[in-house]
Amino acid sequence: MNTKQLDKHDLQRQIASNQTRDTIATNKWLKQQGLNEQMMRDTAPELLKALQRVEECLTKYFDLLSQSDIKQLLAFRKKM
Repeated sequence: MNTKQLDKHDLQRQIASNQTRDTIATNKWLKQQGLNEQMMRDTAPELLKALQRVEECLTKYFDLLSQSDIKQLLAFRKKM
């Protein structure tokens, strides 16, 4: 019985460790996408998609954007 309890506790510790590792990895990915954990909870999915597109435009297509486009995209990102 004692061995089973140890195994159960070890598994619980391992699960907690995996959750922490996964949370860190997820938060890192969100940051790379221009998002954060709190924003994910508080913002409508459509706005999150729009913000993701803004980040994509600013990183991948910056040279194709006019100064006016850049200004508008940066203003949108700042409001988010």
